[in-house]
Amino acid sequence: MTIYYVNSDPLVGNDSNDGLSEETPWLSLTKVNAVTFSPGDHIKFIRGGAWYGQLYPLGDGTAENRIYFEAYGEGSPPIISGLKPLQESDWSLDGGNIWKTTITAADRVYFNGVWGDKKTAKVDCINKYDYYWASNTLYVYSEANPATWYGVSIEVLFISRVVYIRRNYITVRQIYMRDSYSEVLFVYNNTGCQFEYCIIDGGLFRLGVGVRGVYLYSTTNCNLYNCAFIRSTRGIEIIGGSGGHNVKNSVFWGHSYYTIYDPGVNITYDYNHFYGNTGALGSDEFDVIGTTRVSGGTDGGHNIVESRPYITDRKAWTIGTGVRIDDLGFRDMTALIDTVATAYATSGIKMLLGVTTAGAYVDANLKAKLNTWHAQGHIIAGHSRTHQKCSLLNGMAIRYVGAGSACTTTIAGDALTTSVTGGPGGENLNIDLTNASYDTMAELVAYINGLAAYTCTISGSCQAGVHSDTLADVAAQDIRTVSYTALLDKERLVRDELSGCKADLESWVSGLTVTHYIWPFNESDADTRAWADDEGYECSWAVGVADAFLSFQGANILSLHCPPIDDLEGEDEDTIKNKVREFIFLASIRGLPTLMYCHDELDATEHGWVKDALVEMGGFSSAAEILAYLKAGVNPLGYQWGVGESPIDMQPGDSSPLRDVGTDLGLIEDIIGRSVPQETNPTIGAYEWLPTALVQAATEVVSVIETAANKLLLVKAAAEVIGIIEQAAKSILAPVFNVVAKTKRLIFESKEKTTVFKAKAKRLIFKSEDKSEDKDE
Repeated sequence: MTIYYVNSDPLVGNDSNDGLSEETPWLSLTKVNAVTFSPGDHIKFIRGGAWYGQLYPLGDGTAENRIYFEAYGEGSPPIISGLKPLQESDWSLDGGNIWKTTITAADRVYFNGVWGDKKTAKVDCINKYDYYWASNTLYVYSEANPATWYGVSIEVLFISRVVYIRRNYITVRQIYMRDSYSEVLFVYNNTGCQFEYCIIDGGLFRLGVGVRGVYLYSTTNCNLYNCAFIRSTRGIEIIGGSGGHNVKNSVFWGHSYYTIYDPGVNITYDYNHFYGNTGALGSDEFDVIGTTRVSGGTDGGHNIVESRPYITDRKAWTIGTGVRIDDLGFRDMTALIDTVATAYATSGIKMLLGVTTAGAYVDANLKAKLNTWHAQGHIIAGHSRTHQKCSLLNGMAIRYVGAGSACTTTIAGDALTTSVTGGPGGENLNIDLTNASYDTMAELVAYINGLAAYTCTISGSCQAGVHSDTLADVAAQDIRTVSYTALLDKERLVRDELSGCKADLESWVSGLTVTHYIWPFNESDADTRAWADDEGYECSWAVGVADAFLSFQGANILSLHCPPIDDLEGEDEDTIKNKVREFIFLASIRGLPTLMYCHDELDATEHGWVKDALVEMGGFSSAAEILAYLKAGVNPLGYQWGVGESPIDMQPGDSSPLRDVGTDLGLIEDIIGRSVPQETNPTIGAYEWLPTALVQAATEVVSVIETAANKLLLVKAAAEVIGIIEQAAKSILAPVFNVVAKTKRLIFESKEKTTVFKAKAKRLIFKSEDKSEDKDE
């Protein structure tokens, strides 16, 4: 048995080292992947370290003598990631404002967390965030070195399989694997592999792209124990092989399609926790919350669903969930919204209220209430003039039915004219479409239909209040032989709806500048958002994700996620609160800025329960805060974190249902080296529960002494003293949690369990327990 050490700090690690001690560790995954290991070998990665690339072990273990890849040291778990940060030295100027770097793949590029705009040719990189990749070269638009011009290192998603296991009897434990554009962990054509106290994190959670957390392909007898599977399209997928797989004591959080996908029924899942797993983004997510989302597999009967995990920190970023209500003015909602707006505002929740300004229910009362709601801090947003769909552009059907032998119509700009051949005369039309008498489609249709020589009907898809001058141009169109359906011009229509809505609202509400626009029917594309930008909007919101990326160009900003909550209508209080709690947890660990939206489906009481759950979870933000965060361009997706950081602190709190309910699998150390179990049974998940009171007491001791030291000593001396005190404080817990764990590890792994060794171990344990009793006293 040989123990190897790997340290990602280039001041310590070096691939020229022998790797046989903490003082002479290797540096890179390249070195690890080049060595064929033997049964019993341990390859240890330092906690707090981070590696970018793929771990591809060589060498087979045996059933009796495995090969181990694990952590050592103190701090957060070691990270192996498929998302690589590029530094200033990585870039060279290609020409003009195009910079380049060599990299084997570039599935996605992130500029301080902003999704880049992937182009199909280098010459198309003409705007900020544009990039193109071909022939192992990444090109980006930048007006100086990208690492400095964008203000941060650019991160590139370049790995399809972060950990790739093709060998037998390999154990991986205490490793954080994350960020892939295919699979995070790929286990292929082998047997007997085991994964303990690992985090497998799909991380990016991209709509329409399948990211598997774990892919077991043509493999047998794979065990996954005390792991955290988070934020993938499918947490675990099993294809082929003869089965014998087990997943136990693990958590499944934030998956989009399935937590486990096992059509061959090759895996047994037991003692696991399922929470915040839903359908694809943009779907009816609240309808599937509270389920395991498993397809296939065998349920062992001890799994937990719906119970809140109560982990230390569920938030991956600082912006949470907001509330959006659409169709004011288009529906009769004033009384409901008045009650709801006051209740939300009292609790500090500022809504986004979408108003259709030419709707059937716009009256003086609504205009007055808009002023009240604006004063309460709610955002009054445009939601079009008429709620017209811009994908259905039929305007009106017109036909000449007089005595003439022929008739054509021409629409050009603001004028609609007809030309009749034969007939009694006086039947030609020359209509100014901006005239107040017929400047809406309803008025225009009524006027033409009232003439003896014509019939005219409004299209079923056209709203009555659409302005007549948004009709599309047509030249000499026959309307004698057949009826002609005059179309709306998309750009004229959209610009008119945008500008008219904005002008209406700003004239009705004192001191209001309208900056938000909510697209009716979620119909938003690059052209429409550009027009919104031209019309003075700062943000246009849509449901789901309309593009595969965000581009921060004026109003070309989307809410990443606006799930409908209308299916909560008619549910009881507990159901609504539980679903909202779970959804907020889901949105938080995904790192998605979210606006839950509805129309008039929920009544005031049901809105009250939604509000209570938001307040309880502390997960609400105003639409204005979300917009400001998006516009700032600072990690707006919430997907990225600093190098070496663990994005979510998943340690369970004292109220967590994960505590003391796992099954004993013979494991003795969690992902950060904590002794297992702290109670009768292990904690479910990658972190073993630690009594909060002990941690808090040690933290308070350090804080008190730190304050005193800073007052009494020079800064440098204070820092040295504080460091000593911090170590001393840690040692308060060490006899209980560390010495016992290390002793158990020695006993577990040692092949020479001599009488002398056992005696020493017993003395260590005795001293640890004795110190613990002294501390308690």
